[in-house]
Amino acid sequence: MMTKRLASLTTLFIIIATPIVAVVIPIRLAMQPWTVPFLYSLPNFPPEAYGMSDEERLRLGQIGMDSVIGPRGVDVLREARLSDGTPAFNEREIRHMQDVRNLIGWLFPAHTVISVLGIAAVIVLAARRATRYQAGKALISGAVITAAGVIGLGILAVVVWDVFFTAFHRIFFEGDTWLFLPTDTLIRLYPELFWFTITLMIGGFILIECLALAAIGIALRKPGGAVKV
Repeated sequence: MMTKRLASLTTLFIIIATPIVAVVIPIRLAMQPWTVPFLYSLPNFPPEAYGMSDEERLRLGQIGMDSVIGPRGVDVLREARLSDGTPAFNEREIRHMQDVRNLIGWLFPAHTVISVLGIAAVIVLAARRATRYQAGKALISGAVITAAGVIGLGILAVVVWDVFFTAFHRIFFEGDTWLFLPTDTLIRLYPELFWFTITLMIGGFILIECLALAAIGIALRKPGGAVKV
C-alpha cells in the first residue's frame, strides 16, 4: 500500500520531471539528419554569402550534424573538405562541436532515464483510485510550469534574440569556443536564422506537449477516474 508520504514524493517527482521530459524530446527530434535539409528548403532561409554552392552547403551541414550524433564524432569534421580541397572546419569549430557532443552525451541518456521513471511514476499513481487524482494534478502542474517557462523564454528569444542566444551558450558551454567569424564554416552552414527557427519549432512542440499532458491530467482528475492505466 502506498503511504501518503510516498504518494506526495511521487507527485513532486512528476512535477519536476515534466519540464525536463517535455523540453528535451523536441531537442532530440531536432538533432536528426532531417533538420538541415528541411531548414535549408524554407523560402526565407538566407543564401550562403561566400560562394558555397547549395550542394556543398547541404553536404557540410549534414556532416556537422553527424559530428554530434553520429558514431564517429568530430573525426568527420577533420576529414571534411571544401570544394577547393582545403579543410572545411578549423580547430576552434571542431572543439565547439566536441563540446556539443559532450553535452548531449550525458543529456540524452539522462533524459531517457528521467522519462522512464516519470512515466512509471504516473502509472503507479494513476493505477490506484486513491492516488489517481494526484497523478492528474501532477501532470497539470508540470504542464503549466513548463508552458509558462517556455512562453517566457520564447518572448525573450523573439524580443532580444542575441541576449537569449548568448545566455544559452554561457550556461551550457565553458569559455568562448562558440564565438566564430562570419567567414567560419559553422556560421556559413548554421546562420542565426537556423537557430532562431529551430528554437521556435522546439517551443511550439513543447506547448503542444503541455496541452496533451494537461488534457491527460484533467481526465485523471475526473471523479471515478476517466483514464484507466
